[in-house]
Amino acid sequence: DVIKVHSTEKTDITLIPTSHVPPYGYGKNHGWTKIIRFTSLPLGLASADALRSARHDNSYDFTLSDLKAATRQIIRWHNRLSHVAAHTSLLTVTLDDLLDDPFDVEDRICSFLSVEKVISNGGHIDEEELIGSVQPIVELDNRVLTQIGHSSALEKVIEEVFEPVMKEEFRKSNNLSAWPCQSFWSVEDDPHPEKNLPLPIQKIAKEMSPNCNAEYTKCTVEKDRCEERGDAICK
Repeated sequence: DVIKVHSTEKTDITLIPTSHVPPYGYGKNHGWTKIIRFTSLPLGLASADALRSARHDNSYDFTLSDLKAATRQIIRWHNRLSHVAAHTSLLTVTLDDLLDDPFDVEDRICSFLSVEKVISNGGHIDEEELIGSVQPIVELDNRVLTQIGHSSALEKVIEEVFEPVMKEEFRKSNNLSAWPCQSFWSVEDDPHPEKNLPLPIQKIAKEMSPNCNAEYTKCTVEKDRCEERGDAICK
């Protein structure tokens, strides 16, 4: 599909796909007018999916400790975006939304961006092709959920990982409202600044931290510079 802006004048829209959170600065530092957040639910799926993508071999070989750390990172990523939503328009799209009604998601995104869909193939959309484009994601996430169950008894995973981590993170963040957000680099049960994080957790932290050198972006808050260089203490 091709999109155009509802305007008599031509307006360019630049779409910037990224996993990096916007830097702090009340919208002046990230240069984005609107943000669309794509996410997977439940939380365990997003955490396991992040771990798999962070491994060089794309395998499902991760520990419960890794899963807890990645879950903290995912929660803090959402926490950072909740701060940004106070001054920058934010639309959230879940994988379930996309699977349940991809056409509705498409309409929502176009409405959010104030653009109009222009069908370039005679007004016909191939529904099977559209559904097929997200099918690999569904198959992958189903395998991830299976792996979570195989890594240990599922009840144990929920009891030892998600419930205590979520309670802890929501307490520390005052229900995702505390500023600044907890570091992406301090996510283990007993974090030590001098101890290196497992490589997949380091990669996730790097991909989530602000990219101060990205186009349209600048970092004026020291917390963002610390996150970019992997400094959880930030003194």
